[in-house]
Amino acid sequence: MTGTRIVVDGLWRCLCPSVDATALLRAVNGGAGTARPTLQHASRIVRPARAAHILARRPRSGCIATSAGSAAVASAPVSGQGNSSRTASFPHGSTGIRFIHGNATARVGRLGFTASSTNESRDPSANRASPADQQQLMQLAVHSLLRARPPFQRELAAASTSAIYEALRELQDKPQAFNRIQAFARYLLDERREAPTAALYEALVRSNCHVNGSADAVQDLLRVLQEGRIEGTPSLFQGALSVLAVHPDYILRNAVLQEMKDRWIELALVGQVSVALGLLRDGQYERALNLLDDMTEAASHEGAEPVPSWLLDIYVYVLGQEGFLDDALQIVNHRLLRKGDSVSLNVWSFLLDACCRRGHFGGLVYVWNRVVRPNGGNGLITPSDAMALDVLNMAAQNGDANLAAKIMKMLSARGTKLSMPHFEAMLDCYAQAGAIDKALQALCIMHNAGIVPDQGSTRPIYLGLINAATALQDSKNKTSAKDAVTAAIESAVTALFSLKKQYGSVPIAAFNVVLEAMLASRQQAVAAVAATSARSRKVRASAEADGETDAEAALDLYRHVRQLCPAGPSRATFRLLFRACTEPMHLNFLIREMSSFSFRPDMDMIDQVVYENATHGSLDQALQYVFDLMGEGEGSRRTSHVEDIKEGSGASEATNEAHAESLRRQPWISRRTAASLAKRCIEEEDERIWVVADASRDRGRPMDTILREAAGGATRRPRPAANAYGVPHAIDIGEDESPTLEETNLS
Repeated sequence: MTGTRIVVDGLWRCLCPSVDATALLRAVNGGAGTARPTLQHASRIVRPARAAHILARRPRSGCIATSAGSAAVASAPVSGQGNSSRTASFPHGSTGIRFIHGNATARVGRLGFTASSTNESRDPSANRASPADQQQLMQLAVHSLLRARPPFQRELAAASTSAIYEALRELQDKPQAFNRIQAFARYLLDERREAPTAALYEALVRSNCHVNGSADAVQDLLRVLQEGRIEGTPSLFQGALSVLAVHPDYILRNAVLQEMKDRWIELALVGQVSVALGLLRDGQYERALNLLDDMTEAASHEGAEPVPSWLLDIYVYVLGQEGFLDDALQIVNHRLLRKGDSVSLNVWSFLLDACCRRGHFGGLVYVWNRVVRPNGGNGLITPSDAMALDVLNMAAQNGDANLAAKIMKMLSARGTKLSMPHFEAMLDCYAQAGAIDKALQALCIMHNAGIVPDQGSTRPIYLGLINAATALQDSKNKTSAKDAVTAAIESAVTALFSLKKQYGSVPIAAFNVVLEAMLASRQQAVAAVAATSARSRKVRASAEADGETDAEAALDLYRHVRQLCPAGPSRATFRLLFRACTEPMHLNFLIREMSSFSFRPDMDMIDQVVYENATHGSLDQALQYVFDLMGEGEGSRRTSHVEDIKEGSGASEATNEAHAESLRRQPWISRRTAASLAKRCIEEEDERIWVVADASRDRGRPMDTILREAAGGATRRPRPAANAYGVPHAIDIGEDESPTLEETNLS
């Protein structure tokens, strides 16, 4: 008699989870003589979860039943206790088998049941699913898991264990699936009661490549494997090294490498790449370079796997950022020599920028000639205007005029408006290269472009002229220093006249820098000869004579200023000439020249002229310059007096105070000049010094002490001599009241 039949499907297992797994196994196996479970089977009922866990480890594609139409269980346990299980009875003599119902195999198969070989041989007509259908079902389940949204419970419950494992294998190399991998693994361990395996822990280890992962988590997982006596696979250790490349841990990496060495696990190229990345992250650049050398040497053998190009890019970026540009350039050069490899434009642009920032001129020229303007072509990359200016400055610092000319040509071709920094860099390049004529030509180009060069822009030319004179001096005898300076300056003057013919005019800045270099180089030559000569007194005397000669040479060059510069000299020109001249005749000439060009002399110039004239020049000329200074103050005083008359006498006191304050702010001669002037006037008994003294007192600079020292202690003013009629004084007689000649005779 057949017992009650219960269809074993997914719904039944959900409603009655305490089914006797042993009875179900015997039912699907169809054993006639094994209707009652043995004591060993009954013991499994005490721990249904463990029984399910053990059975789940047996893979089975489906579940089959007897010929009565479905698998049946005579009775099921009421409670979870072992003594309350009931026996299961099966029909005898059944030969035909079939599936429980459509698609039941995929759902029941999660138990991992396996039908006995006797049933399969007893019923050769069993309708089992084909391998293609099973593969399709597996792919659908894995696809559903990969597309699932948190918390993934519904998809995990509907999927088989093998599908979950397959999904983990596909997700373990995707760092963004960190949370998904953790959820799947937790479900297998907690819900499916899966035993910890190396494959499961490998997925957990590799998931820590995510930014939320950590090296501590990897260390904990490896410790659990060690405590559980689970042997790690080479893939698991490679995954650990991959995680340590993202989350560096020097101690743990060495421990993993030592473990692999102890187990005779070979470190593959993937592992070497991970170790190299970890060393770069740790800042151990020397060890990273040594490892790269080992990988490159191993890859040079025939049939060996080459070093990945992206790893070499990372090496270039890291080493370039840290300033190891020589090593980065060697790696790039190695890639260019390697077959089938090329360097991306991003790497070239990075190297160009890094060489500019680090001041690596050799690398800069190498990259520029490679990718910017190779062989006069258009180039692979086009640097920005800012980067081109940086490269131009680098060329200026190293004196590479050819590279500077290429950059200027490139900027002009793209229509960039050249400004002062571009031309100053060009000047620096030509000056360092010793091409003074080209540097002066650049000044002319600046002038024609509407850019007015100043004294600061001509400093490279000044230094270039000084260095050229020094080089000529060193190449000859010490006594021919003057001739060396003359030769260097004459070449610069010749360049000025040739540029005048080419461009029509020369900027005054070019004339001034040649004049300044001529004066400075001659003075240096005289000082060098004086320092090395034994006859110091005669040399000093000759140096003073050479100073006059320098002034004459400077004035001789100044006579050509209108010929070279039609606009005339500038104030800087006269300052240079005043610095070189000491003779009163030359200084008076320069004052007249400044007046002809509508330049007002500076107070330093006036003070120098007054001092030189008062010392060994014309006293009248010196006093005239002082009276000119006084006249400016007197003119303002007269203007204020006229305004007081118009406004009334009430404002006279305030106006006088304001005028006195304005006089104190007026420029005046120095103490040295005042002492020289006072001494000269007292020696020549010139009373005009008292007028100067009054004016100096009004300006807050009394000369009492100076006059006392100059007069030898007497500071009283000399009074007019008195006669028998008293002190003579002038009488103003008008023309109308003046006596005629006849009246005078009558009287």
